[in-house]
Amino acid sequence: MLGSSFLSRRVFYLTSGWMSVYHWREGELIDSRVFASDEAGLADFSHYLAAEPRVPAYFLVDIVEEEFREEAIPHVFGSDRRALVRTKQNRLFRDARYAHAIFQGRQSEGRRDDVVLFTALIRPDLLSPWLAQITRHRVPLAGIYSVPILSRSLLKKMPVTSDHALLATLQSSGGLRQTFFHRGQLKISRLAVLPPGDEVRCVPQILQEIEKIRRYLNSLRLLPRDNPLDVYVLTRGPVLEELNRHAADSPTLRHHFVDVVELASRNGVALPPDSPYADILFARVLAREAPKSHYASRTETRYYQMYRLRAGMLAASLVLALGSLAWSGLTTIKGAVAVQERAIVEQQVGFYSERYRLAQERLPATPAKAHELKKAVDAVQTLSEYKSSPMRTLMVLSRALDSTPALEIDGIEWAASTVADAPLVWAKRRRSGDRRGTARSDSRGKSEQLYQIAKVSGRIVPFDGNYRVALDRINGFADMLSQLSGVEDVDVLSLPLDVSSDQSLHGSVGADTNQQTARFELRITIEVRDGDTG
Repeated sequence: MLGSSFLSRRVFYLTSGWMSVYHWREGELIDSRVFASDEAGLADFSHYLAAEPRVPAYFLVDIVEEEFREEAIPHVFGSDRRALVRTKQNRLFRDARYAHAIFQGRQSEGRRDDVVLFTALIRPDLLSPWLAQITRHRVPLAGIYSVPILSRSLLKKMPVTSDHALLATLQSSGGLRQTFFHRGQLKISRLAVLPPGDEVRCVPQILQEIEKIRRYLNSLRLLPRDNPLDVYVLTRGPVLEELNRHAADSPTLRHHFVDVVELASRNGVALPPDSPYADILFARVLAREAPKSHYASRTETRYYQMYRLRAGMLAASLVLALGSLAWSGLTTIKGAVAVQERAIVEQQVGFYSERYRLAQERLPATPAKAHELKKAVDAVQTLSEYKSSPMRTLMVLSRALDSTPALEIDGIEWAASTVADAPLVWAKRRRSGDRRGTARSDSRGKSEQLYQIAKVSGRIVPFDGNYRVALDRINGFADMLSQLSGVEDVDVLSLPLDVSSDQSLHGSVGADTNQQTARFELRITIEVRDGDTG
């Protein structure tokens, strides 16, 4: 029953004599039940609700005790507007428990106040017994609605072009509902009670009631004297024929007769062929449009809010379940595909591994391993690409010697290598700082890098025996070399006076200075970049 309640709804149609219940499923009103307005009828209604408590309900009221007042209020917003409306309702109606306000634009002159139509059901005791049963059985009540207010939706479905239109409908309760609209806005409505019996005999009284309300509209200045009132009467069969026969148009009154069965059929409602009443048509409009409540309080609609929350949770759970099902199905399919792909890959790996093993067995024995041969080939390719000469090294030395004329170079041992630490001579003291560490880390990241390595031998000329000055000049020369572009490392291999901590200090102090020499040896490592000469 819970699942079906989300797909259906019902309309409780209250008149002065009974309560009619219309069931709505899949866009159609499928059946109805009637309960009398007495203790027995209320008891039957209670039993009915106990059997179907969870189907949402729309309470539609069509009674005489409904008042309409048009007022102007200041143009305000928010809580000020709500407070002003509530104050106005309490002043206009002796019981404003079921009151409603319809804002219909603003005045064209003066302060341009808001024009508001205040409506109210002034006999709440007519609704209370039915609402008590609805609350008792926790029926999800969507709202309490007014037939006159709902008539505006019905008017839009008719070919009405007049600024002053009166919609007249026959109700099954034995009344004539007359609702006046000015430019599509509800202004006033009246339910006239017709004598019981054959509706055809009531045609003269129907025409009299129409004339009465025309005069009443004139007295309220809702109908200009020079404009006619267009009356649209919804009925059927003999009543329609009798009205056509007796109704006479005049400069102040024009009649338009609409077949209620044909109008209902155009809007998807099937009425009995001989029914002159519009009750089911109003119920159909309410069930289909489900507008915002006119009169119900939050307390009276609390079970409907719970119903909507439950429906939302059910829908979310359904979407989540479907999504989970789809996701699990997709994951299962992906898993199956992955297993198949893994089996194929394993077969391919085994096949090519076996072919590789067989190919290796056919190859002749080599003096070195494959990865060592690859390194050798890469080194040869790098050296052949660069085709190095000592020109790069000589240019670097030339720049440094320009600033140090007291140094003479006696010899240069030069080599090119892809290894920066190629062991020409082990260094005793190193002049590079962070630059060598950077070069090494970079060289590991590259495939092959070419370096020029030179062992430079020289002396201080002239040398006067001052070893401190000689050492400073040699160290300065080494520092200058290390600052030049492309120089990766400068190592001092030997000095005129060995000052290493692991060697004994020695030198010739008493010798002839003319015969003394201040010799030194340096090891220079230079990175060869693309575009470098040599």
